Amino acid sequence: MVVKKDNASAFNTWELCTLLHRPNQMYSDWYVDKEENKNIEIELNKRGIFDKKSCEVTELAKRQCTEFGYQQKTQSFIDCTAKEFKNINDKVAAVKYNKQREDSEAAKSFIDGWNTGLKNVYQPIKYTPNCTTSVLTGSVSCY
Repeated sequence: MVVKKDNASAFNTWELCTLLHRPNQMYSDWYVDKEENKNIEIELNKRGIFDKKSCEVTELAKRQCTEFGYQQKTQSFIDCTAKEFKNINDKVAAVKYNKQREDSEAAKSFIDGWNTGLKNVYQPIKYTPNCTTSVLTGSVSCY
């Protein structure tokens, strides 16, 4: 997965924030690329997120609940924030779990293929000639 100018808008805000500030929560092998991070920052700025604090899960949950129409400092807003906080963390964990599962399945597939190849080592055809000796001439002919 690569975040580019033309596909950045397709990513969820929580996903962009995680990729920018905490990529290893989702992908343990994530390689930080300056160009990609710039694309992420530009997209987040378009969405009104300008700093790391705004990308924290709590802030994203509050923002989501405000967009849902909940009034801050009400019990329903607090409940919504708690629910959205859990939803975002669950989504991050799900991405990491699926990535780990894909990696382990790919590794298993490779190992299985390798082991199958070891079991099916090419064996050259053994050619055993049939020979006869001519009674009349004493010569040996093989075919």
